[in-house]
Amino acid sequence: MKVTPVKGFGNLGVSITNIKYPFDLSEIKEIKKLLITELVVALPKINYSTKQFYELTSQLGQVSTWGLKSGVPEPIGWTGYTDENNKTLYPGMFKVTAQKNKQGRYEGMPTGISKRLNWHNNETDGETSAANFVGLQGIQHVSGSITQVCQMIDCFALESKENQELLKKLNVYWGVVPGDEGIMPDLPKPGEAGYDDIHGTGEVDEMSTKEDMDKYKDAVNLNIKQQPLVQPAPNGQLGIRFTPSQVIDISPEIADGSIKIFEDSKHKEMLKEDYKPSQRWLELKERIMQKYVTEEYIYNHVWNKGDIFYMDQVTCMHRRTDMNYNVDGIDIPKLEQRLLNRLEVTVWK
Repeated sequence: MKVTPVKGFGNLGVSITNIKYPFDLSEIKEIKKLLITELVVALPKINYSTKQFYELTSQLGQVSTWGLKSGVPEPIGWTGYTDENNKTLYPGMFKVTAQKNKQGRYEGMPTGISKRLNWHNNETDGETSAANFVGLQGIQHVSGSITQVCQMIDCFALESKENQELLKKLNVYWGVVPGDEGIMPDLPKPGEAGYDDIHGTGEVDEMSTKEDMDKYKDAVNLNIKQQPLVQPAPNGQLGIRFTPSQVIDISPEIADGSIKIFEDSKHKEMLKEDYKPSQRWLELKERIMQKYVTEEYIYNHVWNKGDIFYMDQVTCMHRRTDMNYNVDGIDIPKLEQRLLNRLEVTVWK
């Protein structure tokens, strides 16, 4: 097994080649160790099957299955692999694609409905933490696309002690940021022009059915969560847990390490179209984007068929771009051909 540093991503991130199959236990332990310490691990052109990718990931940690089990019928609207009887083959694995089935429904995750996939990370809307890593596997037509990952650890370490202490005291609200910074484009609401016009203009052209529009809305209709801005990464180093598309504002409460979920009234208040974030947050967000989100701390995974790629979801954020780093530069026909496999996995020391 050969390990080399990746380009970019500060002092972190590695690429691994020459892995044996069937898997060697010593190599699995080493990959797991590297995941925790390096936060990004790329396995270029390894060309494993979907089954082998699932097997590898399952040996590295606990795959998130959301209660789904192998051999159990897959719920309607889920986008995993099934047999001829619609029974699940790989619990927790989902397709990332804009492909459609014979019924005209999207076969991939809700992100398949849009050509834009902006900065985000894996987050739940409850107190239970999300898996700390996401694994992706390039299956077909992935060339011409990049997954950018930005880590928030090295830059935080360079902050003055005074600034570090100030940032540690901050709680922030997590939810869904609308507009251009959002993960995906805003879509028409029920009753608005274009909602029932499946083949309308603009972003609605990228929808398949009204049900897909509803599925998208359900996917982003998260509770408001309050949690510390500064958190420990899997390797124990402190960094900022942030994305411009998910952090809404600064909370007036001082961080004590706990997570708080707000009732629906708070959720609705902060998602109103006329909600205005505090000036304090807007200034801090601009500072983070200018100081932390720079080429020095970004790893650009240029996809090739057969690649496998794992990335931290605690103090890193990621997005999809074209080869010019344009976040909405890949058109829908290309995304209809593009297919990746996706798993969420919790990896601990």
